[in-house]
Amino acid sequence: MKSYESDSERNLDSTNLLTSPFGLAERLSPPRFRVDTIAFADLALICLITLLLCQSFIFSPGVTVDLPVLQSSESVIGVQADAVATVWDGKIVTNLGSYPLERMDTAFRDLMDNTKKEEGTLLLLSNRTTPFESIAEIFESARQAGFVQVQMAAKTQSTAP
Repeated sequence: MKSYESDSERNLDSTNLLTSPFGLAERLSPPRFRVDTIAFADLALICLITLLLCQSFIFSPGVTVDLPVLQSSESVIGVQADAVATVWDGKIVTNLGSYPLERMDTAFRDLMDNTKKEEGTLLLLSNRTTPFESIAEIFESARQAGFVQVQMAAKTQSTAP
């Protein structure tokens, strides 16, 4: 059996053998410089998400409406409406009866005939379940029936205590 002392090929001192018995320090190489592409992909994704969240269409979706500027608080005291219609569950309800949305032109013509004016103001009560397309069709139908102005009112959302 061979021992370290009898091995003539190795001229290593015993202190070196105690501190590094396998000679691993000689086999180490300096680390290579690499560019990690996944880090750049992460940065690009973070920048894209930040850019999308900073866009205004995320925080204010929908159609912008220019509201009138009131000069005095006296103009808010009462709404001068010649006719009142309510949009509810696909129907238009007036003081003359209930009409399906498909017959809204008849409903508005009947309301206009009932007001006995050439030009009238329609007060339209609606809730948030009414689609925007239906409201646009209602406005156009009311205009064709002879209403010059359509004022829209909505029920405010109640907060639970």
